[in-house]
Amino acid sequence: MTSRRAFTPDTPFRHGWTHRPYRRAGAGLLALALYALPLSFAGLAASARAEDMFATVGSPSNPAVVSPQPGAAARLIGFRSARFGMNEDGVRQAISTDFGLDGHAIHASINPEQRTPVLTIVVQHLASGKSDGRAAVHYVFGYRSHLLSAVHVTWETADDPANTASTLLETGSLLQAYFEQLSFPAGRSATNAIMADGSVILFRGMDQQGHTVALFITGQVGRPEGAQVERMTPSALILAYTENPERPDIFHPGQP
Repeated sequence: MTSRRAFTPDTPFRHGWTHRPYRRAGAGLLALALYALPLSFAGLAASARAEDMFATVGSPSNPAVVSPQPGAAARLIGFRSARFGMNEDGVRQAISTDFGLDGHAIHASINPEQRTPVLTIVVQHLASGKSDGRAAVHYVFGYRSHLLSAVHVTWETADDPANTASTLLETGSLLQAYFEQLSFPAGRSATNAIMADGSVILFRGMDQQGHTVALFITGQVGRPEGAQVERMTPSALILAYTENPERPDIFHPGQP
């Protein structure tokens, strides 16, 4: 039987996060969510349920998805105005259209492991319109193609005091409820799976074109002295859209 996990407060705020290289809570977990799970929906559905960790409270007022109507066929073609296959100039224009940001507000970097170009922006209240804190949006371009191949959105407690454990759970629940309203092909979506490291996949789905969305929450899991149950301290909520998770355009050792 799955134990009920409680949650503790967030960690202190750290400055300068908008100009740090693309990394951190994202790196290893994004690799897991994007590349290690494309064929494992059945396994996720059979995993331990995690509905006791959060409450589904409705749809976000400004959802970070494409199809807005309940029951609509899921079409994961990008993020807002940015579309898979766009070049950097096109994505910069999409960022300007969607968020009114340009110039130094868009930080360019290279993922050191995957060698993929990345554009990063910081947006306030991206999902709920009121309760969530700052989110970093990473537009990831292919290693060879230099075209948009993924978008990763991260909310982290370490980067904004407004991103508390409670707000991460609320934002995650809002987004999960939204994705559950969309129609994914049979057998190509799963919810509420607890991974071995304590991370929770709130939702994962693949559309008819093979594009995927993954929504998961992670943090430290431990049993404080004297406690009878494990406690998880949420530290990051991650939403990731990927064009081709089975054949990602990233650097592999041995490639030129």
